[in-house]
Amino acid sequence: MGACDLPLGLTATIPIIGKLGTSTAASGSSCLALSAKIDYLGGATITASVVSLLLALLWVGHPDARRVVARILLDAFVPLQLRAAELVMSPSLFNSRVLISTSLPMFCAGIGMFGLILYYDPFLSSTPYCAVPDS
Repeated sequence: MGACDLPLGLTATIPIIGKLGTSTAASGSSCLALSAKIDYLGGATITASVVSLLLALLWVGHPDARRVVARILLDAFVPLQLRAAELVMSPSLFNSRVLISTSLPMFCAGIGMFGLILYYDPFLSSTPYCAVPDS
């Protein structure tokens, strides 16, 4: 199944690029002519902070600097977003009830699945008669 995804995706990309290059927006300009400035620094900061926070939550009992790193990166994210030309997530997106009603349940489901996957092996390895390789 996974081996056919890449060729199928590449095959679908060619007509999509062709169609986007010729389509026009309401103002009459090309969609590709609209240049969006991507906030790579903000994206990298929020990604690194969330990863370090999740790692800190995984190993709660162990004293380490991951919580401090997560806090510093989260604190650095806000000033970076205040100076950015394009935000990682525009606040105007939250005016859409459709976005909120679909994003919130998926966020909760993702947190639940992540917690289940993260704590499944430690839970099984702490039960009697279940070795770590068997879990």
